[in-house]
Amino acid sequence: MKRFFLKYPKLEKPNVKTPYTDVIAWFNTNTLELNYTDTDKDFNASLNKITPLVKLVKEYCPDLSPLDKLFCMEMVIWSLSINKKLDKMNNEKSFTF
Repeated sequence: MKRFFLKYPKLEKPNVKTPYTDVIAWFNTNTLELNYTDTDKDFNASLNKITPLVKLVKEYCPDLSPLDKLFCMEMVIWSLSINKKLDKMNNEKSFTF
């Protein structure tokens, strides 16, 4: 299996930029709400408005299809959440990051 993204370090040095720094910074001032009832078009538009995330995926996965790039964008968000870099809330209608 090909590895596309750099591992997120468990230990971080202050003021050292990682490939994920700009994505995390975007979430410091914005939120992403993924509704269970969203159409694919709405879901894709929500992911594509996260400019640093789009840039990250283009840099590390340039040869993937547009659909696979969207999948990678979602996986980056979930991975950052799992690694406690993004807050996540959920209810019966949506997930909010």
